[in-house]
Amino acid sequence: MLYLPWLNGVVIMETIKIKAISEGIAYGRALNVNDDFIIKKGLCSNSLLERQLFRQSVNEVIKDLEALKSDEVFKDEEFLDVHIMILKDPVLFSEVDSLIESKRYYAERAFDTVINGYIEKFNGANSVYLKERNLDFKDIRSRVLKKLNRHYFKENVSGKLILVCNELYPSLLMEFKDNVAGVISCQGGQTSHGAILCKAREIPYIIYDGTINEGTSIIIDTRTNSLMINVPKEIIKQYHDLKKELKIKSFLLNKLINLILNRQNNSYKLVSKIKFSNNSL
Repeated sequence: MLYLPWLNGVVIMETIKIKAISEGIAYGRALNVNDDFIIKKGLCSNSLLERQLFRQSVNEVIKDLEALKSDEVFKDEEFLDVHIMILKDPVLFSEVDSLIESKRYYAERAFDTVINGYIEKFNGANSVYLKERNLDFKDIRSRVLKKLNRHYFKENVSGKLILVCNELYPSLLMEFKDNVAGVISCQGGQTSHGAILCKAREIPYIIYDGTINEGTSIIIDTRTNSLMINVPKEIIKQYHDLKKELKIKSFLLNKLINLILNRQNNSYKLVSKIKFSNNSL
């Protein structure tokens, strides 16, 4: 385990080499967001109620996804339509209803059984692309089970967060969109929807399968492929100032590039105008 223990009341900072999926610098406190659902194993006494509960939960998820399509941050994300299409598939409802009626499963267990069947099929695919598409079903599983598990409540979070998870689902980025500064997952790939979202929104995303405790101060610096754990406030402040400086430099560079492009464009228009005038003589 790479996480260093307390030594004489002082936490030792550790720097670890990591694999970067999305580039950038991020700092914040670690928030562990792995799924922890209750799947009832007994026999239900009211199958109609369970079927209604499942439909209600799915409709709530679809409503959330539809709302995200009108959100400026996520409105162009095609995977939202994919998730909605899967959730509206009558085959999904038929298979879940069958388990509720024939085996007296609770809605959570019936849905979990069906969706895990889809996940297993994709896990056996030879294509890396298809395996990463498997995250769509895992994300849908997470969304629906959160609705079915009425015990689930979103944590009241504030400040900059480094999300720590087993696999990155797009729903996690959406759920913590106002606070997420960076992401650490145990596994993941370049073409997953979560990775694409991180790149598009310049959120640093790395792969690391070690232990990170909740609330630990973290810095991600993909310039050196580094993950820093238990970071003192002084170093956090240095990176805060560094990010501000890099942001200003990036702004000035983009402004200079736009200025050069505009001048080149104006020069081209002027040359074209002169050529046209000459040809008219």
